[in-house]
Amino acid sequence: AFTLQLFAVLEDGTLAQANTIAEQNNAGTADITANYVVKAVDANGDVLATQPTGTLTVNVGGGNATQGSDYISGPTVTATIGTEFTIDSKDDALADSGETFNLSLEDGSWSEDSTYEEVTYQGNVTTTITDATDPSTPPEEADSAFTLQLFAVLEDGTLAQANTIAEQN
Repeated sequence: AFTLQLFAVLEDGTLAQANTIAEQNNAGTADITANYVVKAVDANGDVLATQPTGTLTVNVGGGNATQGSDYISGPTVTATIGTEFTIDSKDDALADSGETFNLSLEDGSWSEDSTYEEVTYQGNVTTTITDATDPSTPPEEADSAFTLQLFAVLEDGTLAQANTIAEQN
């Protein structure tokens, strides 16, 4: 029997259930790539010294971030046990710091599942994407989605920087 668990891999190598990445907008020193790994663990949740082989499906979605607009991933990722995989953030030019997406293991998807009497799939990871709208975190450059400009409209409908009108008598 095996228990397979999904982890976020933090910059220092620590395994965790949550992580944070920056939006790809001049991220400065912030990480724009989230790392994840699936490991076999014992009953106490400790990673086994010897890992099984094979692949399994990781579901990606949920939260309030949008696939394809806020992060780059399909709805599933095929992961190899013990091998890190990544998901990158994406700049969407919206002031929307704190968006999240979730990852979870798909029950029964391990390529070696039928070899064992019991396989437990556990671990949900939440990834938070920070944005330039939060001044306490990188990136330093604010997003710019629109530029608004004021024009004068001449009699013929032409847009101009200035116009002239007569004073009322």
